[in-house]
Amino acid sequence: MPERRAGTAAAPEPALADRVASLPQTPGVYLFKDHRGKVIYAGKAKNLRARMRSYVNATDNRYQVQFLMDRAADFETLVTTTETEALILENNLIKQYKPRYNIKLKDDKSYLSVKLTTKDEWPRVLVTRKIVRDGNTYMGPYASAAGLRDSIDTIRKVFPLRSCSDAVFRNRSRPCLEYQIKRFMAPCVLEVDREEYQRHLDGAMQLLEGKTDALIADLAAAMRAAAEQERFEDAARLRDRMAAVTKVAERQKVVMHGGGDRDVFGLYREGGFIEAQVLLVRAGKLVGHHAYQFEDHELPDDEVLSSLAGRFYEGGRFVPEEVLLPFAVEGMGALADYLTGVRGGKVDVAVPQRGDKRRLVEMAIENAAHGFRERNDHAARMEKTLAELQKRLALASVPKRIECFDISHSQGDSVVASMVAFDEGVADKSGYRRYKLRDVQRNDDFAA
Repeated sequence: MPERRAGTAAAPEPALADRVASLPQTPGVYLFKDHRGKVIYAGKAKNLRARMRSYVNATDNRYQVQFLMDRAADFETLVTTTETEALILENNLIKQYKPRYNIKLKDDKSYLSVKLTTKDEWPRVLVTRKIVRDGNTYMGPYASAAGLRDSIDTIRKVFPLRSCSDAVFRNRSRPCLEYQIKRFMAPCVLEVDREEYQRHLDGAMQLLEGKTDALIADLAAAMRAAAEQERFEDAARLRDRMAAVTKVAERQKVVMHGGGDRDVFGLYREGGFIEAQVLLVRAGKLVGHHAYQFEDHELPDDEVLSSLAGRFYEGGRFVPEEVLLPFAVEGMGALADYLTGVRGGKVDVAVPQRGDKRRLVEMAIENAAHGFRERNDHAARMEKTLAELQKRLALASVPKRIECFDISHSQGDSVVASMVAFDEGVADKSGYRRYKLRDVQRNDDFAA
């Protein structure tokens, strides 16, 4: 358990400085609080006394330090045994307190992941928004829903794995339509070779991991063998499967010869915002990316990047064998140890200076800058659109929030209303609602 150290409220800087002098020179986490006692920032440190002294020392004129200290009235520290423990504790406290000046990452529930039910006797592949530790295999999350759905569609064309629910699977008495069109092996009612089914499952995992070269080679070899044995229908089916996998592979840009899985971080700051990009490289191919934008509270680059890298892998996200950063951050060894524990295998955290890996980092930074400009352009267009809407509807102010209702009924009965909402022109799906209108028993939208 970390040791918690707190004191009385201490708005004057000398009082804060006095308390800093008694802090231990050990790893830990610090919490800055405002005059109401609300946590406004959480951070970690290899040496608590040195880090806190850098904040409260009146001779440190860095803007980001002054920005935070102008708003901090008190602090609290928690001592940990190791830097890795401090990193984990920092992440937990940020989730608990949601401090105003820590970076805020978009919740992964908005991204799609793939679940392979490897605990089942006959596993299936399905799309999910939730990753849980249930013994099954998860891949993702994926930033592009459209790209993922294309990959899932390809998997269902190429690999005859089951897609039905457990209840449907258990109660089948004869092969389904999926079997008739050669998209399922129907182990529910037929004798099926388990090793062959596992090969198909392994192939699906290879496709999702971006390891398409070996997969295409295997399909090509199987196609040639089928043709030599004059099994021409099988050869044609394998040819079509190979074409589908090749189409997916063409969308994946080769960025690292020699393969390997790695995540590449890039940061860009401008105009009061920070844009972060994480490139996902699997088997040497760029298969996706994640983009984040958050308010710039003038915190040092290394603190922003360290917090981002530590929190990025929460929620069961896949951890690659290597993580590339644009510059060094305090506690890189602790970050590597933490990710090694999450992955269950060695993870290297590096700052490349030259070669292909440095080129990847520069690509991540360029993508972050491009992403920032795109967001700004979109925001400007949206602002213009809302102003035009205000003008056309003769509204007193710009419509920051818009709620739209639609009334449905069944021949005048069972009246239902649905609502969609937009905040500053962006769909607020968490605000969508559906209402059953029991007091309206006729076809009357205005009464509803």
